[in-house]
Amino acid sequence: MERTPEVITKLVADLQSDDEFVRSQAAFALGIMGEPAVPALLPLLRAPDRDMRLRAAWTLGVIGGPAIPALLELLEQPFRQLRIEAIRILGVIGEARSINLAGQNRRSAGVSSLGGGAAAPRGRCALRGRAGAGAAASA
Repeated sequence: MERTPEVITKLVADLQSDDEFVRSQAAFALGIMGEPAVPALLPLLRAPDRDMRLRAAWTLGVIGGPAIPALLELLEQPFRQLRIEAIRILGVIGEARSINLAGQNRRSAGVSSLGGGAAAPRGRCALRGRAGAGAAASA
């Protein structure tokens, strides 16, 4: 399958299909395409439909490493749910260290935190699979 903009556009449209089989095949194909598919998937993380956001997140998780720079940029967004999705995807990819790096970069730039003082500890706990993320945030 070619990695042309037209093919990627078609697969992104298929990712929004009513047919579950078509959606799953599109997600798989976009994941295999890798980095060229990342820009087309990022807007789907802002979709009003939760399932669409999750499909886009899963696909970015399949892409892995090439999606990390774009996901780190999402940590800068003002929308809390979008930041949570980015943290979750980074955890799926196995790049929890990226969140610590993002926090360090923000502090050195004079930015206080990732969406509030509790966001980063909760994200780190979520990535470690801890159930008591809220308790860690208050520490």
